[in-house]
Amino acid sequence: MLPASVVASWSPEIDAEAGRRSIAGFPVRVHSQHFARLQHTIMAVHGIDGAAVLREAARHAFAPLLARAVPPSSDLEVFTALFAALGLGRLGGGEPGTIDSHSAHAAHAWVAAFGEAAAPVCAVTEGFLEAAFAAMGQPCEVREIACIAAGAPRCRFTAASASSGAAVPGADGAAGLDTAYGQSVATVPASFFGLLGRGFLAAMDGIGQLELGRDLLAYDTEDAVMRMFAGVLRSREWAARTIATPAEPASEATLTELLAITRELGWGTWQLERFAPGPAVLLSAPPSPSWLQGPHDPTAALAGGAAAGLCELVLCEGALDERFGALQICTCAHADAIAVSVGVDEAGWVPGGMAA
Repeated sequence: MLPASVVASWSPEIDAEAGRRSIAGFPVRVHSQHFARLQHTIMAVHGIDGAAVLREAARHAFAPLLARAVPPSSDLEVFTALFAALGLGRLGGGEPGTIDSHSAHAAHAWVAAFGEAAAPVCAVTEGFLEAAFAAMGQPCEVREIACIAAGAPRCRFTAASASSGAAVPGADGAAGLDTAYGQSVATVPASFFGLLGRGFLAAMDGIGQLELGRDLLAYDTEDAVMRMFAGVLRSREWAARTIATPAEPASEATLTELLAITRELGWGTWQLERFAPGPAVLLSAPPSPSWLQGPHDPTAALAGGAAAGLCELVLCEGALDERFGALQICTCAHADAIAVSVGVDEAGWVPGGMAA
């Protein structure tokens, strides 16, 4: 039985004004099943080890969260309980030296988007488990040898280097999956997508395809965000929100409220700076943190893709596939924000600039 104080510390704290969501004081963010599209691209590019990129990003992102959220000297069962609390799935059972999962957010999201996979896809879970074993003083290489997404009845992970060699106790209760706004969601450290994007761009740079890497990050983020928030607009939670304000167009009110939801999910201080017919929209997104800055900084690509997905969803018409790529998006990095502009109005907005 987990101490009540530990479980209570895993309840998210939300500062919507600051766009911050935290668990045990550590910043996290919520994403939906549609971000499997980004994972799919990273694993599909020839010439790079996409699974390693995902695994390393997860290991480095989860390590400080585990240090904050899990008491010292905890066994693996506590770490897997946190995994379930984050909506990532339920880990437990298996033979000695293996860990099983009969419910896995990554695997289910992959199948929902792409159908059956040709190989295991839960590299993020591998990274989480490597971080957990390291926190227990048992550095361990974890690899998935069977995956629900590839047609197996369960996901199974080997941890052959773990000094204990013991099976993890079987998990009881719920599946360790979460839903919000009518779709499957999971919580990850706020740094995860930055680390993932940086690792991917570094790998693409290694094969001489850095610009293609930036384009792919923006493309998949645009697609994932558009699909995620299309689900939001269809959800009961959305119907319960009051967004009507006589003084502003319906599309402006909708975009403003969607940006409010991104802040509640821990995506940072997204703001609608300007809105004019045309459409001509200027958004501001959180700036790149200092630890990400450099040639492989993915912040502008991720912010531009997210802004494109939101704006095309709200401002364009037709099926989602018809809206995709319909608006020209420009991004520009500033010291205190990423400026993302859509169109130029008669007042002379500078595409990608914060001011006319």
